[in-house]
Amino acid sequence: MDLTEIFCAIDDYCTQQKINWNVKILSPVVRKRNRKFQLSLSEVATIVVYFHLSHYRDLKIIFDRIKRI
Repeated sequence: MDLTEIFCAIDDYCTQQKINWNVKILSPVVRKRNRKFQLSLSEVATIVVYFHLSHYRDLKIIFDRIKRI
């Protein structure tokens, strides 16, 4: 699997889980910030999965490789 296929599979999963989570969640008592994150959950999960599949020992090498793609 290439990086795009991994991301699409993880993004589909995260989207479905977010829908299921919003159905089950109760309204919060304490107000929380709704600030947009820099990376989405699916992007972070893709980096973690790609790191484990790549057999590299350092995340810096992975980030350098992803930048070149």
